[in-house]
Amino acid sequence: MDPTFDENVPSEKEINDKNYFEILGPMFEANARFSKKRPVPLLGDINSAKHETDKFYEFWYNFESWRVFNYLDEEDVTGDK
Repeated sequence: MDPTFDENVPSEKEINDKNYFEILGPMFEANARFSKKRPVPLLGDINSAKHETDKFYEFWYNFESWRVFNYLDEEDVTGDK
């Protein structure tokens, strides 16, 4: 757990064709550190080749993280099962 990690994801309203790479690029780069697989393809830019773009989307569509979130699970303090 990293309490300083920014978990925020921009909303669709914040993203447009002028800021797409500037907003989403750093978000993917920050989350890349949680990947089980290496190397992690990053977003690139408007000039990225199609094969690089395809590789990026395939990787992130099937993203596997080593992070666990069980600390967010509520604990059953009653002892009921």
